[in-house]
Amino acid sequence: MLFIENVTIRVEQKDVVKNLSLQIESGSLHVIMGQNGSGKSSLAHSLMGLPAYEVTSGSINFKDQDLITVSMQDRSKLGLFLAFQQPLAIPGVTVFQFLREIYTVSGQQLSPADFQELLQKLLQQVGLDISFLYRGFNENFSGGEKKRLEIVQMLLLKPKLIILDEIDSGLDVDALRSIGNCVQEYLQANKDASCIVITHYRRILDYLKPTAVHVMQDGTIVHSGDAQLSYEIEEEGYDSYGK
Repeated sequence: MLFIENVTIRVEQKDVVKNLSLQIESGSLHVIMGQNGSGKSSLAHSLMGLPAYEVTSGSINFKDQDLITVSMQDRSKLGLFLAFQQPLAIPGVTVFQFLREIYTVSGQQLSPADFQELLQKLLQQVGLDISFLYRGFNENFSGGEKKRLEIVQMLLLKPKLIILDEIDSGLDVDALRSIGNCVQEYLQANKDASCIVITHYRRILDYLKPTAVHVMQDGTIVHSGDAQLSYEIEEEGYDSYGK
């Protein structure tokens, strides 16, 4: 599904990802762990096509397409989805308006009544009240509420490749369980969908079933293993996994 080969990414004249290679097969869940500043979020933002992130070498192919040449909006249409570490508020736009817009742009169609019913089900699934639909988008939301709303967007758009950038940061136990279970249930129901989870800690893996765990340091992947690796990292720290 996703093939990253020898990719270097530059931000403000600095290489933040360096000669990184990674292969994500359909139906797999990969976890990328690492310290702050290791390049994890930069990789996520580059995959989604944020303009500040320049791929200076290497190749990224998604579903047999050269992803580097595809615009951010078209990447979303191809089936990529990024849940941001720090979701932004959009003053003057309600949650309903925002969700309706991204749903329409994705090419899907539903009557207003059916769309309202769908959103009610999705909000209930992540533990948000229906009243959130009529609030300003992420305005005065708690960290957990913002992250739950990111998952609502994921469920609405039905992506083929989900990228969760520290979706677990700042969550309480209940929110973490809700989000982890929603992601795992989505992957079980959509066997051809894949997921990249970026995190510092293994606690969200209590609710997910990773295919592989990778350690990222200084802009590249330095070690890979199965789910057991996340326990070893928790015990030994990241310094044990040098290049």
